[in-house]
Amino acid sequence: MQYESAWENVLKTALLGTERQPLSMAGGVQGNGNQSDDLGVLLSQLNGADSEAALLSAASALTLYQRAGHLPAMGKSAVPEPCPPDTLPRCSAQAGTRLAMILQGHHRQVLPEWLAAAQTVGLRAPEEVLPELLDAGRSQSELRAAIRPMLGRRGLWLAEQNRAWKYVAGDVEEGDETVWETGNRGARLLGLQHWRGIDPARAREMLLPTWEKEPAKERTDFLQTFKVGLSMADEPFLETVLDDKRKETRTVAADLLARLPESRLVQRMIERVRPHIKLVSERSLKKLLKETHRLEVTLPEAFDKAMERDGIAEKPIFGAQRSMGEKAWWLHQMVALIPPDFWCQEWGKTPAEIIEAANSSEWKEALVDGLRQAAQRHQSVPWLEAFLADALERKQFSGQEIVQGLPPQRIEEFVLAALASVEGKIDNVQSLLAVCTHPWSEPFARAVLQAAQAKIADAQTARYHWLHYALKGYAHYLPPTMVQEAGSNWPTDSPNWDYWRPAVDEMLGLLQFRYEMLQELKAPVASGVTA
Repeated sequence: MQYESAWENVLKTALLGTERQPLSMAGGVQGNGNQSDDLGVLLSQLNGADSEAALLSAASALTLYQRAGHLPAMGKSAVPEPCPPDTLPRCSAQAGTRLAMILQGHHRQVLPEWLAAAQTVGLRAPEEVLPELLDAGRSQSELRAAIRPMLGRRGLWLAEQNRAWKYVAGDVEEGDETVWETGNRGARLLGLQHWRGIDPARAREMLLPTWEKEPAKERTDFLQTFKVGLSMADEPFLETVLDDKRKETRTVAADLLARLPESRLVQRMIERVRPHIKLVSERSLKKLLKETHRLEVTLPEAFDKAMERDGIAEKPIFGAQRSMGEKAWWLHQMVALIPPDFWCQEWGKTPAEIIEAANSSEWKEALVDGLRQAAQRHQSVPWLEAFLADALERKQFSGQEIVQGLPPQRIEEFVLAALASVEGKIDNVQSLLAVCTHPWSEPFARAVLQAAQAKIADAQTARYHWLHYALKGYAHYLPPTMVQEAGSNWPTDSPNWDYWRPAVDEMLGLLQFRYEMLQELKAPVASGVTA
C-alpha cells in the first residue's frame, strides 16, 4: 500500500466511522528504504479490537512519517566566503553582557555612550550581540555612524547576508559617488552629507539633476545637508527652492538663505523691515543726561504672497507667538531672518546698546526675540555675549537660544552665574538646564545637585514639580566618577522625601550603571582575536 492510499484509508474511516468501515492497514506502507518497512510493521501491530484508538494511532504515525519525509529546500545562492579574522579586540565579557542588557531595553538611552566609549579604547562589540546591534542601527539611523566601527569584520560580513542591514554597506567610503545613483534613501543621505563636508559644489551638482524627481520628504532632508559648507555658490539654487510646493522645504531654504548675509532673501528682508524700525536717541535728566536709545516701531500693515514665499508665516501658532499679535509676529519673523550685525552697521551701535534699545520698545517681545534668534542662527559671539549679559542683569533666563551652540564651558559659566544671581534657586534656571545636554564638569554638576537638594528640602515645594522628572535626565550628564558624592547630602528628613526618593534613586541607579559600564570598557581584554 502506498502512503497516499494508507492516508486516504484513514480519512475515509474517520469520515464514515469505524463501525461502518473498519480500518485496514493490510500490506503496510510501501516506499523507499527501511523507514517505510518500519512504519508498515508499526501499523500492522495496531490493536484492531480497539478501532477508535487504532484509527488515531494510525493517523499520528502517518502524519509523523509525512513530516519526516520532507527534505529541506536547497539554497540557490552561492555559499558566501568565510569571514576574515577580526583585527580589533572584542570587549570584555562583562562589557559585552552590559551591552546585551542595553540592547534588550535596560537603560537603552545610554547606548550612544557605550558605543563612543568602546570606540575610544579601540574595542568592538562581541559576536553574540551583533544581530541586535545591527537591528538597532536599522531602527535608529542616528546611531549608524557610531555602530559601524563596533561591528568588526564579523559584523560587516553578517550585514552582507541580510537585506535589512544593507545600511551598513551603504555607508560612503572613499567618496564613492555610485551610492548616490544606486543606494537607498539612507545611503544617499549619508553620501550627500559626505560630499557636503569635502566638496560642497560637487554635492550640489549631484543633487540638481534629480531634485524635481525626489519625494517631497527626501527633498527636505537632502536640503538640510546644505548647512555644511554653505556659501553664496548655493544661493541661486536655494532661491529657486523658495517656490517648492512643500512648506517644510521652503522653510529650510529660507533658513539657509538667512545664513548668507549677501543673499537676495536677506536683502528683501532688510528692505521690508527698514521702514518699520527707527533708532531714537535721547538724553534724560533722570539718567544724568546719559544718552539712551529706544526703537520706535510701526507694524507692517498687510501680509502678501512675497512674504509667504520668503518663509514668513501669516498666522501665529503657539501661545507666545499669539501674544505678540499677528502683525508683530510678522515683524518678529523678519527680524529673525536678518543677520544681527546689519543693525550695528546701520545704526553704528554695539549689540548691547541695540538690545537695550529693543527692551525699551513697546514691541520689545517681537524685537528682542527676533534679534536673539538671529544671533543664534549666525552664532555671532558679540551678540550672544551681549544677550548673556542682558539676561544676567535682568535675571530673566527663559531664552534658551542664547546658550544653544556655545561651547560647553561657556554655557556652564553662564548657568552658574545665573544660578548665583538668583541665590541658587533652581526654578529660575530651569530652561537653561534643559539645554545643558553635554557631559557636565564636576563643579557644574556639584552646583546643580546642591540647588536641587535645596529645592527638595523646602517643605513648600509642590509634589508635582518639574524637577522630579528633570533629575532622571541629569543622570545622563553627571560625571560617573561622582557616583558616591551624588548620593550624599539629600534631605532625607524632608516631609516630602518619600515622594522624592524614587526619582533620586532612579537618578543614582542610572549614574551607577554608567559608572560600571565605563569601568568595564577600561578593563583589560584578551589580546587574541576571533576568526
